[in-house]
Amino acid sequence: MQGSATQNQLDNLVHYKFGLLAFSAILFYIIYHRVSELAGAKKIRRKRVLVTGASKGLGQQIAYEFAKHNCSIVLNGRNIKGLEKTANQCIELGAACIYIIPLQLGSKQSAEELIAETVGKLSGLDILCLNHACVSCVLESWTENSSNQLSWEMEVNFLSFAYLTTLATPYLKMDSGMIIVISCLFGVIDVPAVTSFSASKHAVEAFFKSLRFDYNNNKDGLRNISITIHRPFLLDTDRTRTMLDKFNLSNKFKFLIWNLFVSSTKDCAKSIVRSSGMNEDSYYSWMVSKLVIAIFSLCPNILAYTQTTYNVIKSKQQQ
Repeated sequence: MQGSATQNQLDNLVHYKFGLLAFSAILFYIIYHRVSELAGAKKIRRKRVLVTGASKGLGQQIAYEFAKHNCSIVLNGRNIKGLEKTANQCIELGAACIYIIPLQLGSKQSAEELIAETVGKLSGLDILCLNHACVSCVLESWTENSSNQLSWEMEVNFLSFAYLTTLATPYLKMDSGMIIVISCLFGVIDVPAVTSFSASKHAVEAFFKSLRFDYNNNKDGLRNISITIHRPFLLDTDRTRTMLDKFNLSNKFKFLIWNLFVSSTKDCAKSIVRSSGMNEDSYYSWMVSKLVIAIFSLCPNILAYTQTTYNVIKSKQQQ
């Protein structure tokens, strides 16, 4: 009996030590992450920032976050009224100064024009936030006419990112600049019905991952430029609503998906700005994003199997 009691005491002591160790590790991670965020916030404060795609949605919320850090901001987008709304709110939130440059990006000439105007207005550039995007078709299969959309989406979603980065690099390397790249999960996993958009995001991922290596191996100030790639999942934007509407789901099921998988644009923007200040290489704004990546890494053909099963069930129902 005494030996059994002693063994129970030892087991309890082991469990206690393990629990204490786990609690200490979690507490250390929280404190470390919080301190890193505060340090990152100091790096962002009063910087000169260019935000593309800032007339609405995620770009608009990112601009608001930079405004809270007393940054000088240039807003780019196509919708002048949207840019003006963003600019007015940025002033109220504490932006040091704000400028708008309405311009359609895609060509090298438009990129040259935007960088030249930005540097002229801000007398330099510290942070380049690439957020603009073009989605020609959502949830539509590839057809013989889809190649017309491919060239346009590649120009806007990929080539303009490369042009702007190249043109901004001489200014960014002067004072440890930052490049914030807004990608998405479609640039990491293979999904159907968004072929051209997914292709452009895969190109963005490959370009900036390789560019990071080039910068790190360069001794001419380029290694001081940080590149952070962000991959938001579903956000509470009009684009997400349009995509869900195409599924013809019931209101209850749509409500369930919205509450389980759609995250706040405002919270995502906060995460993007904070993690960029922490010089993280890549960032997934939501735990579900990490779970999706893990599933596709372990089962790369899961979508093909799912689609095949769906087609079989659908054909049986039609019979």
